[in-house]
Amino acid sequence: MNFSRRTILKGAVLSLGALGAGIATRAAGPAARVNTVLGPIKPGTLGVTLMHEHILVDFVGADRIAPGRYDPEEVIRT
Repeated sequence: MNFSRRTILKGAVLSLGALGAGIATRAAGPAARVNTVLGPIKPGTLGVTLMHEHILVDFVGADRIAPGRYDPEEVIRT
């Protein structure tokens, strides 16, 4: 069977997300809340979540990153 990288990552995210939600809910108790940009919600209503995201990653090296290296508006459009 041939799995794509996307399929493997999606399966891992879904598995870990479900596991993490269960652990967080049990560990934090019924009064727990997850802070979101729209305000606090119950952990059980969060669903599958990516814990850390970027809209741009520049692998050129920290010593070569400078303002003006890319157009922020173009990055957002893309």
